[in-house]
Amino acid sequence: MIRKVKELVLARRIDDALSKSRILELYLNVVELGPMVYGVGHAAHYYFGKGPSALTVRECAFLASMLPGPKVYNPYRKMDRVMKRSDRILRRMVAARMISREEYDAAKAEVPNLAGLERKVEKTLETPPPEEKPPPEAPGGGPVVIDSSPAEPREPGPEEAPVR
Repeated sequence: MIRKVKELVLARRIDDALSKSRILELYLNVVELGPMVYGVGHAAHYYFGKGPSALTVRECAFLASMLPGPKVYNPYRKMDRVMKRSDRILRRMVAARMISREEYDAAKAEVPNLAGLERKVEKTLETPPPEEKPPPEAPGGGPVVIDSSPAEPREPGPEEAPVR
């Protein structure tokens, strides 16, 4: 309860000190949009290989679709869910007259070019997982055996004497 009161007080202070657009800007610069992807700028480069100002309407809707939860709307695992939410965002944008009907039709016809996603998949396929790499070979031709025993055997000290 105390935490909620503190959050309310902080929210009021922020609201009094900053404009709505500045609050939104700060939020969009730190929001999580994927695995270790924070902020719209980073997400634009990660998913599309370009800066945020170069994104199309469809690509912006794609990123906006992940805002409620990047684990739920994860394009690696649930691309269809991300695309459906992206379509819904586009419909709401045209209904709110943020974009024209022509822009909406063009955005719906566009398939997001996930260059960053494709690069990551290709890179992953190029390097095999660690368990598939062959073990290193010893000079004699066999596998390397790592000796984990102490260098020299020692006699137990008085504090380590066996209990009888």
